[in-house]
Amino acid sequence: MRRDALAATDVDPEMVARARERLAPYGDRAEIAQADARALPHADGSFDFVLAIGVLHHVGEWEEAVAEARRVLRDGGRLILADLVSSVFAPPPLRRLFPGERTYTLGELRVALSRSGFERCRLDPVLGLGYRAIVER
Repeated sequence: MRRDALAATDVDPEMVARARERLAPYGDRAEIAQADARALPHADGSFDFVLAIGVLHHVGEWEEAVAEARRVLRDGGRLILADLVSSVFAPPPLRRLFPGERTYTLGELRVALSRSGFERCRLDPVLGLGYRAIVER
């Protein structure tokens, strides 16, 4: 993969097809693949940054996705996250709408980031609904 390229992954084949369509003008500078966030099809240390917005609460074993993001980052690379937290899914109507979501608290996320080997983390809560984070390897 080119150093100046973008790699996009999604577990949903329909989303992969949409991404391929939208990124087609970028030619070989955009690589799109169907993949699980817990098993990315990239070599260790392949990327300068990994971006995951609204992803982790869909993954199930989101801790594995955090560890996988660290694996594919180069030394000094950054993981950029934004997502909803478990309290958003707490009301019974939302639990019924999203029965398969495995959510987490900010404290649990901090622990998973640390266990995965991320050294520096800036984690900012957003309106009590979610967070944004910049994490460095």
